[in-house]
Amino acid sequence: MSHALSLLLVPLVYLAWSWWSKNSDRRLPPGPRPILFLGNVHQFPAEFQHKTFSEWRKQHGDLVFARLFQSKAIIVNSLCVAQDLLEKRSAVASDRPPMIFLNDVLGWDSDFGFMRYGERWRMQRKWTHLAFEKQAALKSYSPVQYRERAKLLSALLKHPKDYREHYQRFAAALIMEITYGYTLVSDDDEFFRRTQHAIQLTLNVGGAAAASLIDFFPIIKHVPAWLPGAGFMRDALVARKAVREHIDIPYNAVKYDVISGQAKSSFVSSLIAQHLKNDTLTPYIEEEIKGSASGLYIVLTTFILAMVLHPDVYKKAQEEIDQVIGHSRLPNLEDRELLPYIECIIKELFRWNPPSPLGLPHSLTEDQEYNGYNLPGGAIVFTNIWQMTQDTEFYPEPEKFRPERFQKMDNDTAKRTDPRRFIFGFGRRICPGRHFADTNAWLGITSIVATLDICKARDINNNEITPGAFFSHGIVRYDPCIERLGDSTC
Repeated sequence: MSHALSLLLVPLVYLAWSWWSKNSDRRLPPGPRPILFLGNVHQFPAEFQHKTFSEWRKQHGDLVFARLFQSKAIIVNSLCVAQDLLEKRSAVASDRPPMIFLNDVLGWDSDFGFMRYGERWRMQRKWTHLAFEKQAALKSYSPVQYRERAKLLSALLKHPKDYREHYQRFAAALIMEITYGYTLVSDDDEFFRRTQHAIQLTLNVGGAAAASLIDFFPIIKHVPAWLPGAGFMRDALVARKAVREHIDIPYNAVKYDVISGQAKSSFVSSLIAQHLKNDTLTPYIEEEIKGSASGLYIVLTTFILAMVLHPDVYKKAQEEIDQVIGHSRLPNLEDRELLPYIECIIKELFRWNPPSPLGLPHSLTEDQEYNGYNLPGGAIVFTNIWQMTQDTEFYPEPEKFRPERFQKMDNDTAKRTDPRRFIFGFGRRICPGRHFADTNAWLGITSIVATLDICKARDINNNEITPGAFFSHGIVRYDPCIERLGDSTC
């Protein structure tokens, strides 16, 4: 019996020693105390992780080290540190962690945002740069933007209570038209609904505990869906089918139109035509084109919440547009520099409710030395964008929505603290569509200010209803939680 017990204890002692030796490096950044095997998993909340990371910052500083089972994690709570690590050292900080559940299980592996750093990523980065970062390309999209803006305003005037659905359609219509050359004709459009379905299923199944475990224990992805207790895998297979349809069906429709000579000009059609002409449209290239096609809604819904809570800000914005634009036309992109207060509102919207509080994680490909700390290669790097937007050094009373804060800054400070410089990511992983997203947000907001009044809803006793400033959680925050009770009567 004692011999058998000894045989059992040997591997346990070895595992414990191995774990201790990996966690005993005193040159790691400070962080919460881990426990055996789990690390700090028990301290990671299921929701609002960015707020937990901000609490850790108070105890441990701008750079925090944690363990998720055997994976190393570095949490960056400071804009300065994020720029040092992810921009100045982008050659070793541009990878993504494997994201096994999203990529291998759900089928998002060809999506540019989730892709590991390498040749595939560089190819797609080149394509998206040409489509969304060249000024000539951005200007060519303005007819589509103006047309969809008109549809948005018409829908808001007819059915103001359904503003969420109108914003979703506005965002989707712009993306579908420019990416695929496809015009959304209604809210029930099959392509629009298919995309919404794929995203919703991904969010639903991604919330399961087993989904998170797959990233740390990849063997779980091989669990058969028919096995008792493997309901999460059955849900994942349903989600994977929806994801592939969302990627494949629009692509195949465009490919058919290109081959038959009836394709409208779009990002995808130009890539397909180019590779057909060069006889390089291989299955590999096709997968890359599909992936490259994969926050506006969040910004616009946050705008409504902020203006309901701050009617004085909305009144000031209306006065600026009345003085500069007048009443005979809608604002155009050429008017942007003439509307500085609107610009401050947009900056404050991005700061007050950043669409992605943590962004997508990076991964270090090599060991790094930083401020006397050893940052191990392979570590996952979380950027707490939300904390950066709450930094009291640059944004006094950050919980308050106050666009005027940007008016009072000198030019250098205003440029350095513009949240649009960091909410879209860092270094080589910065979102290539950020300029397009910004112009769409500006067009939507200025057009609403120029044409509509926004006020609080009223209850059955005609009392105003003041919504709370609460926001959802997740990699992307899809909705500020705005109460929608009764009809608004201004």
